[in-house]
Amino acid sequence: LPSLSSSSLFLHLSPLSPLLPLPLSICLRLFALPSDLQHDIVSFSVAVINRSKRLKDNHIGQVQVQLSSLPNRKLRDEWYELRPRNKGSACGSIRLKAQFQHEIILPEAEYSTLKELITQGDLWVIRLLYEIVMVKDRKELCSTMLKIFRTEPSGPVRLVRSLAQHEIKNHAEDTSTLFRASSIATSSLEEFMRSQTVAYLSANLKGFIQEVLNFKGSCEVSPARADRAEEIGANFENLINFVQRLADIILTSAEMVPE
Repeated sequence: LPSLSSSSLFLHLSPLSPLLPLPLSICLRLFALPSDLQHDIVSFSVAVINRSKRLKDNHIGQVQVQLSSLPNRKLRDEWYELRPRNKGSACGSIRLKAQFQHEIILPEAEYSTLKELITQGDLWVIRLLYEIVMVKDRKELCSTMLKIFRTEPSGPVRLVRSLAQHEIKNHAEDTSTLFRASSIATSSLEEFMRSQTVAYLSANLKGFIQEVLNFKGSCEVSPARADRAEEIGANFENLINFVQRLADIILTSAEMVPE
């Protein structure tokens, strides 16, 4: 992204929901070739919007974070003051957990030896890496391994099958911990299923979900939470309409579900 000077993230808040002291987690990754090291991405901004169902959205405030303040790969948890667009006085604060990762991507040929080591035999290198990396990094490890195996025919399937077979073999006498949540076979299978369904979800549900998010009406049917009691009937119709459309989208796209 050599021509991008900053990126913006918009957080939409419901006027009925209070701001909770929970951190908004942000992970930015910048991938660059050696020739692109002089990039001009220097900051990102977060804007807090009070979204109204009937009126124009109200801009509460925003904060701009300099990437130079985020050490590479290290998570930073901090409160930032929100400033209005007209650069007036602070109008509150927001807690951000931000992580910036800058990686230099070399030509593919430079990784050929490493790739051969990772994909050879019974994948002992991958199992060893899984045991020595920190727990919080295991998901990223599985995702990265899947990307490597996608470069060969049926690679991801071979990866998941090999790891599953190895786990079954090692738990032949005690199946109580077979495919436990923290095992590499389970983690790899979850990442594989997630990667296989992204295209389907995006093609079939992205537009519908965006329409729901932009919907100015209400689907609230609880008398205790509805703005006005007389609106519950119309809200119920909105809810039924969305649910029916969602069911129709899923049922009519069955043939597109990844096998």
